[in-house]
Amino acid sequence: MQFIELNTNLYRVLDQLVQQDSLNKQFRYTGILDVFSYCLSEDEAKTLIHPYEYHLKHEYKFINLFKSLFEENASSTCFVHLGNSIEELRKINHGLLNQNELKELNYVTNRGSRIIQIEDINEIELFLKLSTREIHFCDYIFNYGELMVRGNFDLSFPIYYKEKEYLTIIEKNNLYVR
Repeated sequence: MQFIELNTNLYRVLDQLVQQDSLNKQFRYTGILDVFSYCLSEDEAKTLIHPYEYHLKHEYKFINLFKSLFEENASSTCFVHLGNSIEELRKINHGLLNQNELKELNYVTNRGSRIIQIEDINEIELFLKLSTREIHFCDYIFNYGELMVRGNFDLSFPIYYKEKEYLTIIEKNNLYVR
């Protein structure tokens, strides 16, 4: 995994983008990225969502979506914003990631940067697993802020985007925005 030093201005812009008060101002469309097209009732959630199994069962959909978003445009960029609690990553449950993933995660936390530019789409899988397995929620920023996905519980990720065309890519990957 390689790290690109972000210039101060870009770092500041991306850091500001993920702040809750600027999200509604920056994006035309918002919703919840989910494996279901509707909000589950309490009974449905109790029946369908078995914490770890459920996350692993649907994780590949999010990985495929992020790869599609990355590859959609040859000049596509992706940044991962780790949030303010990057130090907490050192304390994660080691049974949830394999040895190679833990080694990469240690490398990331030792760098100390809260924002990482993804050069190779395969690098995003580690960060996405942190979110889908509810280890640590990251923000994923595509195309310099055209689309942002925020990690969250139960694979219901808030999504913010500027162009309606992103819905087509999302639906092709068997996910929904509700």
